[in-house]
Amino acid sequence: MHTRAQRTIRLGAAAALACAGLFALSAQASELTLGTSLGYGCYEKVKFGYTDLDALQLCNRALSEAHLGRKDLAATYVNRGIIRAARGDLEGAIHDYDTALKMKPDMGEALANKGAAYLRANNFRQAISVLNKALDYTLTQPSHVYYNRAIAYESLGEHEKAYRDFQQAAKLQPDWSWPQRELQRYQFIAH
Repeated sequence: MHTRAQRTIRLGAAAALACAGLFALSAQASELTLGTSLGYGCYEKVKFGYTDLDALQLCNRALSEAHLGRKDLAATYVNRGIIRAARGDLEGAIHDYDTALKMKPDMGEALANKGAAYLRANNFRQAISVLNKALDYTLTQPSHVYYNRAIAYESLGEHEKAYRDFQQAAKLQPDWSWPQRELQRYQFIAH
């Protein structure tokens, strides 16, 4: 039996499995082009990490009252989805991401956040599928997508793929300690 520090790439990772929901990261908020609209207020709430009921209600108002263009409307759905996911409403979050994707199918941030929601719901195969698609598009923080996909792979026992994704996340964002910390758990043992 190996301790966490001695874990090899071919052994399970129970600790990561237990924490997968805690480490699933949302991608950055989807930016709006409108100055001080309700939609922009929703974006700012997400950007600064507010996920309380007031933030959710502001996003709801933006979606029902603001006259947003297609791009900004899609971004507002993503931002509300981030708030919903943070509040534990993963089904509502996924619905918001899907709504945004219907308006703007090439929206990488919607896919990245949808993948994170599936990861938090412990639907690892679906998370990997969606995160793979997200990587086909321009993302503000692709390192987070690789990190989340690594957690999903590790949760499924695919440790070599997880290790490679943690490496990629660390390479893309070298000042981010989370992937570095995960990489330290791996140890290669010669056969």
